[in-house]
Formats: sequence, structure tokens, C-alpha cells
Amino acid sequence: MALLSTFLPRCALVLGLTALGALGSHLLAENVEVVFTNGERAYGELLSQNAGEVDITRIVYTRSRVITAQASYPATSVSAVIPVPSLIDYYESRAKSTPDTYADQYALARWCFERGLQDQAFIHAKALYDQDPTDDSSKALLKEIGYVLDDGQWIKEGAYAAKHGLVTFDGHLMTPGQVELRRTDLKDQLLLNNGIEHSLTLANAIVNDQRRIKQEQERMTALEKEIADDKAQNQAANQAAGQGNRTNRQNQAQQQAADPTTDDSDEVAQKKDIQSAIDSATKQLAIDQTAQADFVPVLAKLQSDDASAHQAFVATLPQAEQDQDAARLKALAKSAAPAPAPAASEARAAKHAPAKDDDSDK
Repeated sequence: MALLSTFLPRCALVLGLTALGALGSHLLAENVEVVFTNGERAYGELLSQNAGEVDITRIVYTRSRVITAQASYPATSVSAVIPVPSLIDYYESRAKSTPDTYADQYALARWCFERGLQDQAFIHAKALYDQDPTDDSSKALLKEIGYVLDDGQWIKEGAYAAKHGLVTFDGHLMTPGQVELRRTDLKDQLLLNNGIEHSLTLANAIVNDQRRIKQEQERMTALEKEIADDKAQNQAANQAAGQGNRTNRQNQAQQQAADPTTDDSDEVAQKKDIQSAIDSATKQLAIDQTAQADFVPVLAKLQSDDASAHQAFVATLPQAEQDQDAARLKALAKSAAPAPAPAASEARAAKHAPAKDDDSDK
């Protein structure tokens, strides 16, 4: 059974999720089929239609839920808005007029599936499969509709699960043992992701500490240069103007020796504040660096546990899917960034990326 290949839900083009029974309220309103100039179609509840655009609450069925979202389409992209008081009647009309080509029949099967007509979708997808049992596209569509190939016959997942003692978990059929392994895999994946986030937070804190120290050091350097420049300018001005006598200079020197902050109190206060900021940032840097060093073995343990849990689960899958998973991780390791934490995050995220279905069936 192709479990690994579809663990991550596909990104829907529409946004809200509702329970299957929630669709009843939409059926009370005017439902329409929007036909676009490029041949594509959208089904849903008509909200408004004017010269500029067509607004609908689009409705798309999946195997386990109904996906709805408001959608607006420019009127220039719409060729027709067809009222659909009855999906069955509309289906029968479409089925009669649909050419008997692979592309048209496949599109009709998917059209049925996305509108909740599972039985009708199965009829058209099964017909395509019967024409060529090696066809991957028709097999994938039958599986998406909710059927499983068992001893040469396509049967509904529920019947297949009951026959083989399987349960549905994470949207897939598994043995009870696989469910426990998958639970552990998901738990360790979450722990690792949290660990990676914490590691990145520490790394960012260290960078900010170092930046703060550098900025305060630059402030100190600039202030000392400003003080030196002012002193040099004052000395030069006094010499040029011939101001001050020897007695005055001696008195000033004695006064400054007794209280060195008499003439430079502002500068001294500024230097004190800057040095305090440097000391504070340096102390925080040491704390963050210690926390980072202490967390290295913790993160390594999380990575090890995660890898072990994932491998234990993957080992229960068909060999073809195990090979796909190994190839995917190998390719990722080759191209991953050198930074440990981001690389680990990307590697973990790729584990459950959708894989291309192989020829094996459940």
C-alpha cells in the first residue's frame, strides 16, 4: 500500500474546510458550474454575478471532507455560468456529451470525484484502468477516489480494511502496528522540529549579543576619538591665541588632578554607560553560548531518536517505497546547506514529502 507517498496533504487551491454534512446549506442556494474560457470548470454556490466578475463559494470534494472557499473570477475569463439544480442530472447530461477519449473520460472522472459523485467517478476511472491495467494515472485516480486493488478487483477502502484488519490513521490504511510506529514517528518529528527551532533561537541570540557588543565598542571608540579631537583642538587654539599664563595653567592642572571629572564629567558618564552596556552584552553572550553548547548533545539525541523512529516506520512499507525514501534523503543530504540546524530541518521535512507512486498496489 502506497502509504509514504501521500502522507503530506496536498495544498488545496481553495481555503476553508467544512465537515461533509455541512454542504447541505449550500444545496439550498443556487449552485452553478462556472465554465472558463480555457476549458476548466469550478462548481459552487453563486454569490454574485455582474459585468466585471463572478463570485461563488467554490465547493470541492475530497475523499474525507468538503473544501469550500469564496472565489472571484474576472468576467473576461468566464465563458458560461450554468445553473445546476441537480448534480446527477447535470452529470448525466455531461456524460452523454463527453467524447470517448482517454483525456476526456479522465477529466470527467475527476469532475465527478470533485463534486462528490464517487460512484460515477469510479465507473469512468475503472473503465480507463480496464483499457490499460498498467496505466499509472487511472490507478492513482482510483486510489484517490477511495478504492484499493485486491486480488485483481477494485474494492472500497472500508471493505479492504475490514477484510485485512486494517485501520485508518493519518488518512491512510495501516496495520495497528504501523499506527503505533507512525505515532512515534510523528511525536519524534515534532520534538525534533521544536529542538531545531530552539537551536536557531539560541544561534540568533548569540548573533544579536555579538552585534550589540560590536556596536557599543564602536560607540566607545567614536567617543574617545571625539574627546581626543576636542582636546587637541582646544590646545591648538590656546597656543595660537597665546592665551593663559603659566600660573593659570598650573592652577587648572592642580584642580583637574584633585577632581579629574571637573571638565570632562559628561564624557566620563558616557564612557561609563557604554562600558556598562558592553559588560552586560558580554555577560549575556557567555550565557547564550553556554546554553548553545549544552543543547548540542540534546539536539543530537533528538535527531537520532527521530531518525530511528522514521526508519522503523519506513521498514514496514513496500521495498519500492523504502527505496524512494532512501533516494530522497540521499539527494537532500547532498544538496543540503552546511549549517547543521537548517539542514536537519530540511531533511526532516522531506521525509514525508509526496513521492511518485510506483507500480505496486495494496
